[in-house]
Amino acid sequence: MQSYRYVLLTVSGTPSAGIPDMDTLQVLSLLGAVQVLFAYIASQAGRMSLASRRYSALNALGSGLLAYVALREVNYGFILLEGVWALVSVYALLFPGRLGTH
Repeated sequence: MQSYRYVLLTVSGTPSAGIPDMDTLQVLSLLGAVQVLFAYIASQAGRMSLASRRYSALNALGSGLLAYVALREVNYGFILLEGVWALVSVYALLFPGRLGTH
């Protein structure tokens, strides 16, 4: 289990216990999640086709980052979820149209 450093800036600006400090894995997981969510929201809003290379690329990169974080944190459920999501997205990117669309 990973330990977190806690930092909370008081009125004087000195650190104290409270809010977890952002580490590299947290930043990577946020970047991955934003990419997957952006693709999903854009497709739901009709601004991006599910069959587009851009949609597949955003999903492949985002889920790949999330799978990497899950591997580093040894979270088997998310390794499975994000690993399969990344593989399917890469397949759709390399072979457009073979998986079908809605």
